[in-house]
Amino acid sequence: MSRSLFTPLLLCLLFGAPIGLTGCSHDRHLVQMPTRIDAPAFSAQAKAIYAYLRYLHLDGDKALQALDTALALDPSPELFLEKIHFFWKHNKYTQAEETAREALHTVPGHPSLTMALIRTLWAQEKNDQAAFIVDQALDQQPRNWNLRSHVARYLLQQKQSSKALDILLKIPNKARTANMHYLLAQAYNGLDNRKKTIFHLQKATQKDPSFRKAWAELGYQNELSRNFVAAKKAYSTLLDMGERSSQIILRLVEIHLKLNDPDQALDLMLRFADQKDIMIGGIGLLLQNGFYRQGALALAAGGDNIANAAHGFLYQAILAWELENDMDQALHFLRRIPEQSELHPRALALRCQLLWEQGALQAALALAAQAQERYPERETFYSLQARIFRAQHQAAQARQVLLSGLKALPNNAEFLFQLGAMDYEQGHIQQAISRMEQIISHNPVHAQALNFLGYTLVELEKNLERARILIHKALELDPENGYYLDSLAWYQYTVGDTEQAWKTIQAAVDHVADDPVIWEHYGDIARAMNNIRHAADGYQRALENGTDHPQRLDSKLRALEHVDKTDEF
Repeated sequence: MSRSLFTPLLLCLLFGAPIGLTGCSHDRHLVQMPTRIDAPAFSAQAKAIYAYLRYLHLDGDKALQALDTALALDPSPELFLEKIHFFWKHNKYTQAEETAREALHTVPGHPSLTMALIRTLWAQEKNDQAAFIVDQALDQQPRNWNLRSHVARYLLQQKQSSKALDILLKIPNKARTANMHYLLAQAYNGLDNRKKTIFHLQKATQKDPSFRKAWAELGYQNELSRNFVAAKKAYSTLLDMGERSSQIILRLVEIHLKLNDPDQALDLMLRFADQKDIMIGGIGLLLQNGFYRQGALALAAGGDNIANAAHGFLYQAILAWELENDMDQALHFLRRIPEQSELHPRALALRCQLLWEQGALQAALALAAQAQERYPERETFYSLQARIFRAQHQAAQARQVLLSGLKALPNNAEFLFQLGAMDYEQGHIQQAISRMEQIISHNPVHAQALNFLGYTLVELEKNLERARILIHKALELDPENGYYLDSLAWYQYTVGDTEQAWKTIQAAVDHVADDPVIWEHYGDIARAMNNIRHAADGYQRALENGTDHPQRLDSKLRALEHVDKTDEF
């Protein structure tokens, strides 16, 4: 028996349509159950249908009794599945398992019932039994590709990507549907193989160009791969199909900005100027990326609906500061953000930052202290106050603030990192290392701590293999970070791979052009390559950018005057 039998026409034929009734409803809440049936000649299937309808109309044990009656009359897979779902709904997994096993005894090998049993076993964490049923089902039906895809989907839900992939790879390429390629992409993504993830997402969209979920994931995966052109194509395809999700539109806005095309980002936003969430999110992206002119235009297009909202006041404050350098106007807008707004803490932080940048240090420190009392769970205000103290060479005060922050927020990575940096500056190297180790133990993907620890180990020339791993991990998280590239270059220089170090340090100064330490490393590596002209340029730039060791740099420059330049490349 199939639920497709329960059509309005069938109900009319079965129970009779009242005079004047033009149609029958199959909604369970609208079905008027007859109190008496004067039709003793009904077939078993008709009685099963009636019992099923009673099940839909009832609740609890009475509903289950009606469903059991239907099953006794018609032990079909569909009714067994209905009973299993009933038990799932009420978190009765033991009864669901018993029903699934009974069903498979009645209808051996049925794919949906098999999957129902597997899901029920997983829900009870009977993973070994579930794995046995999976293997058994696939052995019995090795060419049932739909069964394989169903099993793989549930394995992926259980985070068993490797096993899901093994099952999916048995499906021949010619038999793979768009959905199967999507599952393959999920499996490879779970194994951190982005190249194959993208390949199968492309296959999925080729087989089914209307597969929106695959297009969205393809755009995201290309973003992660920094292939912004491909990501733009994927998200644009979704828009062409009529997608109006604010999340997708804002992803595309950000892609345009990463491609340094703020005008196209603005044009896209203006197509949805009537959608407040898109305009607010888009203006935020424009301002975060430094496109203040386009941000001002978008804010104007949003009208009073946005300008007089909390986000509007925040954006006007940023524009007043960045475009007009008008601190008073910026502070005016920040004060207009209501205290009950979720943006109020951010407004306080920006007020502190503006006061600091304008040299009003005491006012900035006082505001940060007030904000700590109001928002003791926010790291921003401890961090800001500590940074202001550190900029004024008041290390003791900065340390006190950070330790207070750690009492409020134990193991906070920002506080530990600042303390570690201060320890390093004061020559307490082992203490600095301990701070970074503490950060990494709680957050293994904290790129700054990974790089700091890796670079420190290189400087100490200790555990260089671990240093290499730490620095590479930081670069995986932030591939274009000039400071991390400098750490890698210094590692390569330290282990004697000078040619590679020279390539890496050149990439580092392309990303960070004003750091004296990086320029000194540039000079040292160039000197090792006997490139005297570049070495001198590196040392000179280190001096120009405010090195803490001018005498050392002067000595290195003077030493270059006595170097034999005949072999310089």
